[in-house]
Amino acid sequence: MNGFSYGTDYGLGDTFSKYGGYGTDLNISYTAPTKGFGSRLKNALGGGNMFGALIGGGLGLVGNIIGARSAASAAQAQMNAAADQLKTNVMMNREARKGNLAKFIGQNVADYGYGADLDFERQKKASIFDSTRKRDLDRGANIEDFRAQLGLREDPLYREQRQREKRFELDKITKERQAAMEGMFGRIA
Repeated sequence: MNGFSYGTDYGLGDTFSKYGGYGTDLNISYTAPTKGFGSRLKNALGGGNMFGALIGGGLGLVGNIIGARSAASAAQAQMNAAADQLKTNVMMNREARKGNLAKFIGQNVADYGYGADLDFERQKKASIFDSTRKRDLDRGANIEDFRAQLGLREDPLYREQRQREKRFELDKITKERQAAMEGMFGRIA
C-alpha cells in the first residue's frame, strides 16, 4: 500500500472505528526517495504537494515579521515623540514657574524697596503741594469767585433781573392778600 489510511491498525489499536467510525481514508500520497537532493528535500517537506504551501507559509511568516517590525518601529516613534513632548512641557512649565517667581520677587522689591521709597517721595511732594501751592491756588480761586459774584451783582442786567423777581413776588403777595380780603368783605374798588 502506497499511503497512509485512517482506520488501519498500525499497532496502536483500532482507535478511529471505536469512536463511531470517524476514520476515513485520506490517501495522503507518499513518494519514496529518489536520487538527488531535490527529491529528498521534496520528500522531507511532505511530498510535491506541500512545497508551495510551505513556501507561502514561509513568505507569510517573513511578511508578518516585517509588518511586526514596522509596527514596533511606529510605536517606538510615537513613544519617542510623546517623550519629547513631555520633556518640552516639563521645560516650559519650569520656565513659567521661574518667570512667575521672578515676577513676584520683582513685585516685592518694588513694593517694599525702591517702590516704597518712590511712593513716600510722591506722598511727601503731594503733602507739601497741598499745604503750600494748592492752598494758594484754592484761595486765589475762591477770591476770584467772590469777585465774580460781586461783579455780577453790580451788573445792570443782574439788577434788572433781581428787580423783576422782587416785583413778581410783591405782586403775588399783594394778590393773595387782596383775594383774602375780597373773600371776607367783597370786591374792593
